Amino acid sequence: MTLTEAYRILDVPHGASVAEVKAAYRHLVGVTHPDKGGDAAEFIRVRAAYEIISAYLKAGTVDDDIPVPVDLRVVIDSIVDDFRQHLRWAENETLVHLARFERDMRSYIAAATRAELRQFTATFRTSWNVTIAGLFASCNDRCDQILQSYESWYSKTTQSVFDRMYIKDVRSFLWRPRFYLYLLILWVIVAVPVLVLGRGGSIAERWIAVAIVVLMAGAAFLLYRRDCRRKRKLRPRLEPLSIVPFNLREDARFQTEVTLRRGRRDTAGLGAAGLLLGDAVAGGLGGPAIGAAAGLLIGGVLDRVLNPTRQLRSAMEEELTQFMAIARSQVSRYVLEVHEQLLDEVRDLIVASYEARVKETVKLLAAG
Repeated sequence: MTLTEAYRILDVPHGASVAEVKAAYRHLVGVTHPDKGGDAAEFIRVRAAYEIISAYLKAGTVDDDIPVPVDLRVVIDSIVDDFRQHLRWAENETLVHLARFERDMRSYIAAATRAELRQFTATFRTSWNVTIAGLFASCNDRCDQILQSYESWYSKTTQSVFDRMYIKDVRSFLWRPRFYLYLLILWVIVAVPVLVLGRGGSIAERWIAVAIVVLMAGAAFLLYRRDCRRKRKLRPRLEPLSIVPFNLREDARFQTEVTLRRGRRDTAGLGAAGLLLGDAVAGGLGGPAIGAAAGLLIGGVLDRVLNPTRQLRSAMEEELTQFMAIARSQVSRYVLEVHEQLLDEVRDLIVASYEARVKETVKLLAAG
């Protein structure tokens, strides 16, 4: 927006005093005020015009009062109702995800070998992180989707402002440094072939060089136009749930897994003892080899006798039950607390977003 446009929007002459400009601004704000049925896009333009003229006259800037339109309040009420329903959905979805995870872990324990059970914590940690990440991602996606009704309202309300900015920027590309920056970058990329072809003696080569230059200018314009389209400030994505509080420690181990690992170490120890005993009793390679094999065999048998696989599976399932009893209550409480807090704050969140985006749009208009 230029200074001339700003004076035209406020409907005051170039020689108007600060008091006259302020009076005109207050009158137009009363007309365009969204609370009084005015157009939000026109209200933004009036604010931008006042800021431009105020900066020109060095009379200070406009106040920070950003009215919330009546139709936005209707949208907010609808969003709050949707969040109440979403809270119940999130509570049920949490229980479903955790029940599926527990069922899968029980199936794994029932079918796993002793070697796999010795690595159970790593498998459990990976599955747990995937489950929590999937649950929270679905909840976050749904939270953000609920706010899309606000996004649609804002885009529709301010469409005319950005359309005017876009058209103006595109039409004035020859006076914009960004266009020449893109042109310079493209020129550097294709400078060598253009110079080589341009130096050729044939007319065809020269025309090809000219065509490359024209295509380069067109590409620079397309890049510039893409930047113009991206001026609309988007709302930050809403992701209230974080998996960080539920990441399992790397050094955490199931007690049954510890028992299995201890049994393997004891077996290895007996194998080493058999190796030394065989070496002491008989020379060569046969004695130590037989001693080591005997030690490993005895250790393996003792490990399975003292820690039967069936008993270990039952113990691991019991540990899983205890973990899930604690985790289910903690995850469910976290999900509910975050959503209840979000429900309490969603009105202020949308209003703050609207105010920030209006101010940003005014800055874009004033800078233009």
